[in-house]
Amino acid sequence: MASPLAASPAGSPVSNPHGAGKFQSALVSVLFLLAIGVYANSLFGGFVYDDKTQILENPYIQSWHYLPEIFRGNVWSFLGPARASNYYRPFLSLTYLVLWQAFGDLPIGYHLLNILLNALVVVSVYLAGLSLLKNRFAAAAAALLFCFHPVHVQPVSWIDGVADVQITLLLLLAFSIYIADAPLNWRRQALIGLCFASALLIKEPAITFVALLPLYDFLVAGKFPLAGIPAFLRKLLPTILITVAYIAGRIVLLGQFAPVLQHPQLSWSESIDSAFALIGQYAQLLVFSRHLSAFHTFHKASSLWQAAPLLGFAVFACYILCFLLLRKRFPQAAFSLAWIGVTLLPVLNARWMAANVLNERYLYLPSVGFVWFMGWALSRVWDAATSSPRWRPLAKPAFAAAGIALMLWGGATIWARSADWRDDYTLYSAAIKFNPDAWDARMNLGAIYLERGNLSAAERELRIARRLNPDAYYVRNALGCVFLEEGNLDAAESEFREGLAIQNAWPDLHYNYGRLLMRRGEQVQALEEFRRGVAAAPLNARAHFYYAQALAASGQDLQAESEFRAALSLSESSAAEHGLVDLLLKHGGNSEAEQWLRKMAASDPYDAKSHLQLARLLEAAGKNADARKEYQAVLVSDPRNQEANDAARRLANSPN
Repeated sequence: MASPLAASPAGSPVSNPHGAGKFQSALVSVLFLLAIGVYANSLFGGFVYDDKTQILENPYIQSWHYLPEIFRGNVWSFLGPARASNYYRPFLSLTYLVLWQAFGDLPIGYHLLNILLNALVVVSVYLAGLSLLKNRFAAAAAALLFCFHPVHVQPVSWIDGVADVQITLLLLLAFSIYIADAPLNWRRQALIGLCFASALLIKEPAITFVALLPLYDFLVAGKFPLAGIPAFLRKLLPTILITVAYIAGRIVLLGQFAPVLQHPQLSWSESIDSAFALIGQYAQLLVFSRHLSAFHTFHKASSLWQAAPLLGFAVFACYILCFLLLRKRFPQAAFSLAWIGVTLLPVLNARWMAANVLNERYLYLPSVGFVWFMGWALSRVWDAATSSPRWRPLAKPAFAAAGIALMLWGGATIWARSADWRDDYTLYSAAIKFNPDAWDARMNLGAIYLERGNLSAAERELRIARRLNPDAYYVRNALGCVFLEEGNLDAAESEFREGLAIQNAWPDLHYNYGRLLMRRGEQVQALEEFRRGVAAAPLNARAHFYYAQALAASGQDLQAESEFRAALSLSESSAAEHGLVDLLLKHGGNSEAEQWLRKMAASDPYDAKSHLQLARLLEAAGKNADARKEYQAVLVSDPRNQEANDAARRLANSPN
């Protein structure tokens, strides 16, 4: 008995009997709606982890003015030279720029995009799988597996995970065009090139697409005879040229293809051994999906004979064996396996990877090949079960029950895990639960405790983070801030100095050390640290703000005003607005001060200081009725304010 859903033999066109078109449209709609529904919980998430820096504190994506800068440097270049990286992703920043114009700092719009794009990926997995596997049952099973796989929670529920979703959608679209039955004319080639180039400018692993196309032709299409190599190369020429141009562009703009070794302490032999360990860990996450977390601790492997790399080598050997066994008889299954390996390859080099070497979102693109392979395997099991009179009566209910159970389990897991991304505290607490030695999660949790004023909890988490990673200057900076709040200035200075010894170009260390020096009364040295912070990151609003405060405290009002304005041009800040207004009032800039105060009072009706300053200005200008309203506004949030009470009584019977 053939597979359901209008299945057809592998290698032949999918049959399209009467009504099949309507059935397929309905199936696509169901897949799309299921993918939206299972991640609906993500809509209520906020900006977490890198979102706050990448979006809320990124001037590049908040104004079209910086559009040229987006294309000139790495994705973190707005933070200054200290954040040199291997990530050239202008189209990702462009995505955020467009979203910022539409939604500003409302996270729901960003989450909605992730959910919709993921739903389109689910549909694309089905449609591309249909063209590849020539079997509707296999393609539908693959799409459902992709939809309900819990390993996808991170890229879909985390705003900054959108890059993985985007490149997967674009590459699936390009792949579908490439393997379609229609002739590959210049229009189709142009669409493939556009999708591929866009994916490259979103995230680096998209470069693997240039290897997937010849693999498909060699394994599945059988279009790789030696006599036809020139024609074959002409077919791939646009993709090859785009790849060459992309590599050349990266070298010109970044200095090298990958200018930063994120883990320079790893030797190449350790990196290779660690790659095998990563293969085993990624296989476990993909197949078993246990202990999923936003932060997985990376432990380098120093020998292939350690447990983790040895297990990974065994997984790799089984993978190669399966590929070789399937290559000739079941080429579509072999290609699906090849998709996994090729797209996972870029993230196996720990020397180039970020702090989180092992990351679930890196499996989003490779999992396409995994679900295609599983869909193919399930279709084979179905065919075997339904062709046997003994098992046929049990096949349908057994498959239906298993499918429903897996979808319910996957949906429940996804729904629960999506809630982890609702806020930073929940995210980091959940990560530490499964990975207690995740230093970066502990550092971020410590920073949250610091913001909340829980200094003892902050110190506890940051001390653990420092022990786990003594070279992390972020940790040194955060721990120094805790000591500064506690009044332990000597300990704070030690942390700031040690952090600066590790990374002298990090602006936060400079301006926080400057804050310490100001508290000690060492204004000259403090001003120098603030100046260094601004020089290290000219687009850092906090660096300008702290420098402005220090300049104002030292009597350098003109330069202080300039720094307050620079801070406000980069990010809205009530503290910076108050600092600027104080200087304007001090030097007779009453007209501009009134404009700022009206804006501040309107945006925050409970800002007593703004209302009070505005009331004074209005009363001095003889606008008593307006002044009285402002004094009364002061009393709403500060009813015991003596000045406002006296003024309200004084102006109660004022005719103006």
